[in-house]
Amino acid sequence: MAQEIKNIVPLVVTDLTEGMFVSELDRPWLETPYLLQGFFIQSQQDIDELGQYCRYVFIDTRKGKPPPPHVQPIELENNNGNRVPEQRYQNSVPFEDELQSAEASHAEVANSMMQIMKDLKQGKQLSIPALDEIVRPMINSIVRNPDAYMWMSRMREKDSYSYKHSVRCSIFAITLGRQMGLPIKDLKELAMGAMLFDVGKTQLADEILLKPGKLTDYEYEEVKRHVNYGEEILKRTPNISNNIISMAQTHHERFLGQGYPRGLKGDEIPLFGQIAGMIDCYDAITSARPYAVAISAYDGVKTLYGWRNKEFHGVLIEQFIQAIGIYPAGTLVELSNGCVGVVIAQSRTRRLRPMLRVVLDQEKQPLQSFPTLDLMTEVTDKNGNALAIVKSLEPGAYGINPQELYL
Repeated sequence: MAQEIKNIVPLVVTDLTEGMFVSELDRPWLETPYLLQGFFIQSQQDIDELGQYCRYVFIDTRKGKPPPPHVQPIELENNNGNRVPEQRYQNSVPFEDELQSAEASHAEVANSMMQIMKDLKQGKQLSIPALDEIVRPMINSIVRNPDAYMWMSRMREKDSYSYKHSVRCSIFAITLGRQMGLPIKDLKELAMGAMLFDVGKTQLADEILLKPGKLTDYEYEEVKRHVNYGEEILKRTPNISNNIISMAQTHHERFLGQGYPRGLKGDEIPLFGQIAGMIDCYDAITSARPYAVAISAYDGVKTLYGWRNKEFHGVLIEQFIQAIGIYPAGTLVELSNGCVGVVIAQSRTRRLRPMLRVVLDQEKQPLQSFPTLDLMTEVTDKNGNALAIVKSLEPGAYGINPQELYL
């Protein structure tokens, strides 16, 4: 720990040089345009731009160049400064241990969210303190180990897209915020905002929301009004933060200005709104809806990657993919030996070698039990051949229901 602290050096921005790695700022990252926590100084322009927002920063000498001998680190007060350090989260509980806790709290969260949606449809007022109690166990679990809740996000039911969409988006938002190193306060706002950005849909007729065919022009315009309905609901909610409201206002804005309702573009869209829009789309394309079939989580990641700097900020998409993995928890995959497994946990260092539960043998026959396979440690099969994932499978392939794997 002492050595790690020694490698983090505070420098005045004007003392930075090319090749240094900026690991922290003198203020929260959310107060700057920098979406990615940590970056290399590549030019004088980088230094000049950074100087517009920060007086000093922290460099990590393990990742980049150290300061030259004539440059002295600045002296910082321990407790009286305004700097709010970002969090660095590490998995503190193994996946298998966290899963039981996540399963119990996920069921409570889903039931509570279903009741909230019913209440809002009946015109009742939203309670932020009550919602705070709902999201707290989710945040605690995802901070300990995000894989358990990511696994739970794949437990889908065809008749409950609306409210479970809100829960899944909250899971994705917390997981991304954790990856970005956001403090707990921001994770809480992200979690609640993700649950509520579609709240305006409670004011739409089920005939439109659940219509299996193409919407008429009138119906589409009515669906778009859910943004305004949601803003109205949230603005009359006591004790609600502006970040939560902005997620509802801007989750349909897009990076190049092609979204609605205001046609905002780039950094005109607040960070939380960009996050809301991205996770909303990711969950939509990987879920079965009345008018569309689901694509696999792996294909969802590939689709997102193709949207970089078109639909959403490229750095934000890359951070999200880092957070959930190339093969997110719940993804069905086929191995080089012919067996089929479902991803249960990520390797944070080698994203192509996650941990699996093997569910079908080489002949695609169900196994009596589901052994765990960690591709980080098991690199060959029993015949000594290289063992790896060869392809992702569509949801429900070979009749596999992930819900049955842990019951």
